[in-house]
Amino acid sequence: MKTLTAPDKTGELLRAGQVLSVSGNVLIELTDNTGKTYPPRSLIGINDLGPFGCDMQLIITAVSGSTQYELIADILKIKGLSVEYSGAQREYPAFYKRRPFQHEAVPFGTALINEKTLTGGTTGLSIDLANMFNGRPTSKCAITVAGTSVNLDMGISSAAFDFDAEAELINSRMLLCAVKVSGANTLSQAVLFVGDGGFANYSTYTLQPLGVTPDGWTILGKIAVGADFTSGSPAFTGNNRVRLRLVATANWSVSDVFISSVYVLPSPLPTVMLSFDDGYAEHQWLAEEAEKRGLPISFSIARDFIDSGADFLTSSQLANLINHKSGLFEAINHSTDNNNFSGIGASRYLDNVIKNRDYLKALGATEDAANCHAYVGGFRDAGLIAGLKAAGVISCRAVGPMNKKNNNTLIALQGKTSDTLYDLQLTALLSNAIDFATVKSNVINTATGTGLAIIGGHTLKAAADSTSWVKGYDSNNGILNLLDWLAYQRDESGWVITKWTDWYKDVLYGKYPMAL
Repeated sequence: MKTLTAPDKTGELLRAGQVLSVSGNVLIELTDNTGKTYPPRSLIGINDLGPFGCDMQLIITAVSGSTQYELIADILKIKGLSVEYSGAQREYPAFYKRRPFQHEAVPFGTALINEKTLTGGTTGLSIDLANMFNGRPTSKCAITVAGTSVNLDMGISSAAFDFDAEAELINSRMLLCAVKVSGANTLSQAVLFVGDGGFANYSTYTLQPLGVTPDGWTILGKIAVGADFTSGSPAFTGNNRVRLRLVATANWSVSDVFISSVYVLPSPLPTVMLSFDDGYAEHQWLAEEAEKRGLPISFSIARDFIDSGADFLTSSQLANLINHKSGLFEAINHSTDNNNFSGIGASRYLDNVIKNRDYLKALGATEDAANCHAYVGGFRDAGLIAGLKAAGVISCRAVGPMNKKNNNTLIALQGKTSDTLYDLQLTALLSNAIDFATVKSNVINTATGTGLAIIGGHTLKAAADSTSWVKGYDSNNGILNLLDWLAYQRDESGWVITKWTDWYKDVLYGKYPMAL
């Protein structure tokens, strides 16, 4: 750990794959190994910079006060690292306090919470230390007499809660809270009220159930940003009055209700995955172009296409991609052939996935990569997903495209049991039906909204068609236009361009819980 005091500056060499971890207020100037310089970046608070695909020379200037920083190896990128990490998770900077949620909109679990309303019922309110969420106390509402309403309100009876600077950005951020309910009650949604002391000026935000954590917390979130309703002109600076309405599917019965704080989440770390299917011959050229830009690709391989003719990769070419010295490429599992689950049934389909896994591993694919599966045609059902889980498959991708489906926040909370891990959706599927401008719009919308955008493709040809984009530059459908833009977003905007297995490890064990 090194310390820098304003206005001092220092130089550091950030090796490819390393991360600069900073706590303080600094200005970073960057120059890559070709001599290209980039606009200075300002880092305030606790932040990471990197990893990059090449060495970067840094000039670090302390802007104010004392800054601590260190260069750490991004161990999430080490090839072959086991999913479980053998108990050795990423080493966080010493100054980092692992508190995934920090910016509160309603401070449940504190003495500020002093009102509760359930029409027709009797309730008690207390701070609970036995049912903690995120390492913090929760508020317990004990319903001792059943109510005659589906609405249970809890909050602060006056304008007494001062949002921090991040929470004041509530209208441009995701919201999230956790609730645990005993008895027969089932939540349908929650509604957050934020306004002045008498709610003459207020906004409301509806949080929908997103899933359940392994330890029984129902996660409620608002993914689309912005208020659902506004009356008057609420101001989020200074003291606010806040209230959370828990809406049940039926009138509230006798039970204990535990509520975590409602959190305003920071902007997600924009993340993009490139995934090209089947193993076409053009993918070797694509890998060469991606390597020039330091961009990773997850190639979704179907065994029976390999060595099947001039249109497809040979097994030698595929092995070279899998074992490429850059570590930028991986082969993931697309079953042995192009027969989908709907056509051949679950038993045969599962057998094909297992055979393809063995084939990829024999060529050098990691266990994790061979256990990431792209559904053929996107077809699946609950029974197939259960079978894939039992067979050791760790994550699956469908087709879509369905923007804002791949929620890093929810996956990080739910862990390996998350249903979303087995239902990842494409943000864009490259064909003549979607142009470069639309792909960019979809990716920006998804990556800055929930964190993971997936761009899928098949072949590359002289002209775009129903399964291909242009093999070269083209303002409408050029794959090189897309690669250049992704490299720019990584270098200028701090986006992460990732392989599937790296994203899986990051979201479950590393960066995303750290950044929530």
